[in-house]
Amino acid sequence: MNIDYPIIDADGHVMEKDAELREFLEGRYREGPHFQTYSFFPSLDGWNRGFGVPGKIHETPASKWLEFLDELGVHTTVLYPTGGLALGLIQNPEWSCVISRAYNSWIAERFTKQSPRLKGVALLPVHEPTEAAKELERAKGLGLVAGLMPAVTVLNKGYGHTDFDPIYEAAERLDMPLTVHGAPSRGMGFDFFNKFLHVHTLEHPFAILVQFTHMVFEGVFVRFPRLRVAFLEAGSGWLPYMMDRMDEEFEKPYRFQAPLLKKKPSEYIRSGQVWATCEVEEQALTQVLKQFNPRCLMWPSDYPHERLPDMFKRDIPEFLERDDISAETKKRILYDNPIDFYRLKITVKSDLRTHVAQMTPVFKQVDAVVFDTPEEDLVGAFREECEAALVAAFTSSLRLVEYSVVPLPGTASSYVLGLGGAGPLGGGAGDPMPPRSASILSFRSATPGKRGRGRMYLPPAAEASNTGGRPTAPQLAAVN
Repeated sequence: MNIDYPIIDADGHVMEKDAELREFLEGRYREGPHFQTYSFFPSLDGWNRGFGVPGKIHETPASKWLEFLDELGVHTTVLYPTGGLALGLIQNPEWSCVISRAYNSWIAERFTKQSPRLKGVALLPVHEPTEAAKELERAKGLGLVAGLMPAVTVLNKGYGHTDFDPIYEAAERLDMPLTVHGAPSRGMGFDFFNKFLHVHTLEHPFAILVQFTHMVFEGVFVRFPRLRVAFLEAGSGWLPYMMDRMDEEFEKPYRFQAPLLKKKPSEYIRSGQVWATCEVEEQALTQVLKQFNPRCLMWPSDYPHERLPDMFKRDIPEFLERDDISAETKKRILYDNPIDFYRLKITVKSDLRTHVAQMTPVFKQVDAVVFDTPEEDLVGAFREECEAALVAAFTSSLRLVEYSVVPLPGTASSYVLGLGGAGPLGGGAGDPMPPRSASILSFRSATPGKRGRGRMYLPPAAEASNTGGRPTAPQLAAVN
């Protein structure tokens, strides 16, 4: 199944390191001695998660993430922490604020500033809700797109408690979504498990369900009707079960314990305020789409956690081949929904390989190719031949320098042959010009011995992707 939209990963991860975070600490923590034996974040639960298997990714700098996105054909990812998922287990509220600020500054500097394809999520020190609200506002100024509330905490109260209202008030005011993300298994009721397989099966869904249940029954989505909250990394199959279960409980005499709810819990759950991520192979997904809100599901890669690199490459192709989910719904999950939830502004201008893949159908309709350099420096071809030549060159040696729409004199000719001439557009005197208006793609070669500039004229149909002469899809891009 071919698609014509960029894919968004709603939940990827970075592997933060104390040595890097320390550069962003403030106050006395920045200058004081640090004993590296003790980590900035607590252990998730005492399991030795620091060891993997051969081939497992253990470092995720921005360059590695961009490489991964290119390999998968994914345009943008939203990045979450790894060790920072244990933020809620910190005992000292002051330290939770300090390390949250450091992490947020770090991810903004090391990731979101490196590429518009890398979006960051802020850690919120929920121990101090007023400070967390301030940090959410600072995070928006840093360009981060959401605030993370750790699913497991030492606070002995759920997120339905009014103590957390400052965070919700700030989220509504800033139009910033919140996310609840699990990972720690401590205190979930299965600390006696002695196999990590058992632990990992339950740690994410149990933590999510605790916070979800408390927030719904305590009326968070009634008190804050513009709040958006995503419950992440537990799949989506739990949603129909919980909708039925909570509706059933709400029918019983003790419904008075949820006085703010004026309708069934399931109606609030599907209202557009509750969001979740889904696994591409979930057999229950079709039922989720019927019972839940199909506009509130997103796809997460979860890279680099849990799986080997090659395993991630199967997700999108397998999902697109599912015949029990419509093309429209797939587009919502892969693109529309994460754009809506995170309020993303996506400009498809990143890596040239992505650009070429999106422009391939247009290459087959090229009206003209004009090079400003001799024919032997840059191989020119027309129509079908043009596609192969340009793709090969773009992915290795060219840098786009312009993409615009210009009016050109109309002629009876459908393309220009002027290779290496002296005319103003690269064509020789008397060469015919492309008809009507045309999109111009200018580029230059960086290949040693083949330096030069050229232009490709796209047909009027390509103008549909432009507004006012400025592109909304391919723009300036660089090949590293």
